[in-house]
Amino acid sequence: MARLGLVDVALMDPVDRATVETEVARACWNPDDADARAALTTRHIEEATRELAVGGQSRWTGVLIEALNHRWAARMQLGDLTGALDDANRAAVVADEAGTTFHLSRVMMGQAMIHATLGNDDEAERLARDAVAMSNRHNLVLGQMAITYSVGRNRGQQAELSKLERQLADLVDSNPMFVGAFALAHAEAGQFEDARRLLAVLREWAPWPRNWVWLATTTAALETALLVGDADASRRYAAVLTRYSGQWAMAAGELACLGPVDRVLGLAHLAAGRADQAETLLTAARDAARSHGATPWVARAQAALDDLPDSSS
Repeated sequence: MARLGLVDVALMDPVDRATVETEVARACWNPDDADARAALTTRHIEEATRELAVGGQSRWTGVLIEALNHRWAARMQLGDLTGALDDANRAAVVADEAGTTFHLSRVMMGQAMIHATLGNDDEAERLARDAVAMSNRHNLVLGQMAITYSVGRNRGQQAELSKLERQLADLVDSNPMFVGAFALAHAEAGQFEDARRLLAVLREWAPWPRNWVWLATTTAALETALLVGDADASRRYAAVLTRYSGQWAMAAGELACLGPVDRVLGLAHLAAGRADQAETLLTAARDAARSHGATPWVARAQAALDDLPDSSS
């Protein structure tokens, strides 16, 4: 519906047009339009860069920061982690030079999420901490908690994430992404009853909106179902995730990335006894992670490959 509001966009001032288009793309974010989001924001980045080169700092500065901040998230979903970090770093420089703490703090939280995905845990925690110190807006505090979750999983501290779950109590009770994330944390910690309880909550809520947290939620739910041995749920979630093979399980730009979708799809094939398909997908996930230096995801994919019957990978 929001896109219908752009019927007269061609009549807008160029800066207003770029701003509105970016905000609508953000508001209408869903897992099926990453390519379109990347293309739209690339056009805005190029336009803003040209305008700023001629006229210096202006309203185009905000357009450039927002477009970079939005494109890096689309690039993450499409598996371009290196390009995503380049965009986030550039956005941070522009925001810092412009003296806008509102933009800079958001960009820093995005940088933190990318570093957590890459396994640079100390840098991720530092950036998240500094962003909240700069501005303690609720969404940044929420982002910091998401970084704590990702880093905790990287460090094998799943059992300790129950403390974070209590901090997020209301959100865990009302947001599918947090239900899925903590279901997975419980399953990885061997707390299967808690994991099943949260999977049951997701089942009651289904289908949840296909919005900006859907892809990460569904990926977490599939891995949880596999770990607790829920074959019906595993088949259901794997069926809807297959179309995202080759992408990464993103949830917004400042919350979480649950790694290559191919890794979890490979686990589903392995659980179903389809070793050849599992090996193909797990190898693709490992190699995609390795090509960008995402060490936690290389290790997770390799661990699954090592579990394959007669694995030679």
